[in-house]
Amino acid sequence: MRRRRLVQAVTAGLAASVAGCSDLEADLRGQTETSNGGVAIEPNDDDPPRAVLPKPPGYLDITELRSTGSSIGANAGQLATYEGDGDSFQVGVFRMENDSQATKLADRIADQGRFYSFDIAARHGVFVIGGGAETGSRESLVSLLIRSDALSRSYLAEHDLMAAE
Repeated sequence: MRRRRLVQAVTAGLAASVAGCSDLEADLRGQTETSNGGVAIEPNDDDPPRAVLPKPPGYLDITELRSTGSSIGANAGQLATYEGDGDSFQVGVFRMENDSQATKLADRIADQGRFYSFDIAARHGVFVIGGGAETGSRESLVSLLIRSDALSRSYLAEHDLMAAE
């Protein structure tokens, strides 16, 4: 009788700990949705802006792509509209000529506190990456933006130009 209670208690404890680990793993997976495990990787200076755009999750589609500036080389940009499940987001990636030019643009964005209709913008290398939610939450926008290998939650938290003081 005592042995059966012990086995039941151990089994119940094991089941609870496995469920807890699964919940923790799901929480972490939700925070590190990037293909590189949640680490922001500086894009190569020669990457086209389109390559730096976030990859859409299964519930969003890119419904419109627009180029800004030149289509290739320095000062090229790519604007994308992501839509699905009643949400709509505008995301832009802009590649500046060099690090100095990217810093100037980032400083101007931080000083003005606005850039296009973006809610979030960050500079990574020669790129400025940002987005705005037309419909949808800021958290959903962040979840979309971190699907770019150039961004992560922690990188956005540290480098959000719109939150600069």
